[in-house]
Amino acid sequence: MKKITLFFSLAFLALGSYAQTSESTDMTKDQLISLLADEMCNCALEKDLSTLTENDLAMCMLPALGKYGDQLDKFGISLSSDAEMEKLGEKIGLKAAVRCPQIFAKFVEEELNSDDEYNEEILEESVVYTGEVKRVEVKDFVTLYIKYNGQTKKVFWMSEVESSVDIYNGFDQLQSKQVEFTLYEATLFDPKINDYRNFQILETLNIIE
Repeated sequence: MKKITLFFSLAFLALGSYAQTSESTDMTKDQLISLLADEMCNCALEKDLSTLTENDLAMCMLPALGKYGDQLDKFGISLSSDAEMEKLGEKIGLKAAVRCPQIFAKFVEEELNSDDEYNEEILEESVVYTGEVKRVEVKDFVTLYIKYNGQTKKVFWMSEVESSVDIYNGFDQLQSKQVEFTLYEATLFDPKINDYRNFQILETLNIIE
């Protein structure tokens, strides 16, 4: 969804000078986002969806920016701020995707195809590690303490892992085993420190016989 909503931010920045007057009344921020999404949807649905472009969607936002310009000011949303426009664009994109999903179908398909190509490249470039499982910890997540590259590191079994290990027989079977594995890094929110941090997530894992 990031790619789909990002163009809203770029459109706001490029066309921000349009939002000078307003005929809107007081509303909540959520109502404002819903109205902006509706304006975009109504405009886009009048176009040929088979040839609809991201630029068409951006142009559909022009009248809405002018109509609700004072409300943007009311909520402290500055058209000159990259960060604020990106956040607003993501929220409008999510609302619009629910209200007029047929408009986004083509963009979603294009993005998924792009992601598939990217994931294939990542898999081809994955580094295969070998190491020894020193400890297995099963709590909210399964954590493997694996010694490799001269250090013992925490590796998380969080998503679906391509593995020959029968996980339904428990993870203790990995204790003290030599394993071959690949990883990817994910930035996730850690409530213990109330901040984001990087996690090493297992992608593949197999026991070396």
